[in-house]
Amino acid sequence: MILTPREFADVFGQHYSWAYRQINAGNIKVVSKLDRIMIPRSEVDRLLQEQETYPKKGRNVHEKSTKN
Repeated sequence: MILTPREFADVFGQHYSWAYRQINAGNIKVVSKLDRIMIPRSEVDRLLQEQETYPKKGRNVHEKSTKN
């Protein structure tokens, strides 16, 4: 499966210009055929595997306080 830059950006909840910035920075591999830029689905999977988990700092806002 291949994605357009707009579809790629949608997967990450980003504006399509973000996808083009990623392409221009060399952060993702693209396939270019017939003057169209296409991004393999494997690039989405690769980026998701490389993502770090958001660091937990301080107390979870959903935890109930034990202080009275």
